[in-house]
Amino acid sequence: MIEPFTYTLKLSTNETIHVVEVYLPLIPEPVKSWMRGRPKELTKATYASKPAVEAAKLGYDKDLLQSLNSAPPIVLMRMPLQVCSQIKKCASANPDRCRLSRTKRSKPDFPPCFDYDLNEPEIKSVMNLLISYLSENFYLIISDD
Repeated sequence: MIEPFTYTLKLSTNETIHVVEVYLPLIPEPVKSWMRGRPKELTKATYASKPAVEAAKLGYDKDLLQSLNSAPPIVLMRMPLQVCSQIKKCASANPDRCRLSRTKRSKPDFPPCFDYDLNEPEIKSVMNLLISYLSENFYLIISDD
């Protein structure tokens, strides 16, 4: 399991964003290699250098703004698997709520039990964690040296 960093950034654009940052050197294998390979599940996530992220925390956000990618709902909508893998087994399944494309920017109406189906258990648990942050409107930043 990973422990991402969460914080709030006040950008020079006067926008305040909530961030969940995954720092790759602290992530165990096979998750680290999978994330470094920029998998299709994370094509709209922001990949940035650690120095750019640290500078943004101090108010110098030019480099981060250049690499800042999509808002959280867009990251979720671009993931290949849109429906919860447990939709046919879950007693509380709701086809309108148990899909990634149904998340709303202002007020997420998203089940916390959503299960993203991947073959690797470690990667699956990381994806489920990241999806929960994205559904709460956190920008996903994957940083590396």
